[in-house]
Amino acid sequence: MDVTKSRLLMIRTLKSNVVPSIKKLGFSGNFPHFRKKKSDRFEFISFQFSRYGGKFVAECGFTKVSDLLPFEKEAGFEKLNHGNARSRLRIGAVGVNEEYWFEYEKFENEAQFEKLAQSINRLLPQAEMFLK
Repeated sequence: MDVTKSRLLMIRTLKSNVVPSIKKLGFSGNFPHFRKKKSDRFEFISFQFSRYGGKFVAECGFTKVSDLLPFEKEAGFEKLNHGNARSRLRIGAVGVNEEYWFEYEKFENEAQFEKLAQSINRLLPQAEMFLK
């Protein structure tokens, strides 16, 4: 499967399988950036694909409202994403500073993409625990 086709299939699979789970957790936004407003902070879940294809990261993070820089405050809540988080975790990683990539480069059928999406859904409690 070529790089473009596999990436589009991965995005479609994430949108149909993982995004509804993220929305159930109270996040708003659209793929690839989701955000949640709390009284004292903003929380994020985002997806970022490798420019070389075949893999992506799912990241959660948060920042206190008081830690936002003036230009971030001016941008507004709907423009913020994981790049504005002061504390982040790659979903699937064991430690806070650990790299973790979900790889789909060698997938040959839709069932493999579905299985990967299901594994991300099973990891969402990790994001919830980190964001508490």
